[in-house]
Amino acid sequence: MDLLNQAVSLQSSDPLVYLARGRGFYWIEGNAVSAEADFRKALELSKGLTVLAWQGLGDALSRQGKKTEAILAYEKYLAMRPKSEAHHDAQIKKAIAVLRSQP
Repeated sequence: MDLLNQAVSLQSSDPLVYLARGRGFYWIEGNAVSAEADFRKALELSKGLTVLAWQGLGDALSRQGKKTEAILAYEKYLAMRPKSEAHHDAQIKKAIAVLRSQP
């Protein structure tokens, strides 16, 4: 995480460093709140074009119980994702179904 923090401070206008650090926050530290902030920053800097940030944002929002926002982020990912990443579709669609089935 120290290296990712350094990358952000050195390249603060690069959405990919925020994507990488967001993944670190989510997967390494289990910090969905910080992950959400970085995924949102990646999307802001890329004008919404960092496709994997949409997936990460959906994951972070889902972990925080923000169901409606998570579904929207996942749907945005599915609409934009490269065709070569179709193997993620089943996981994302299952996550959406689970979120929709929760009260």
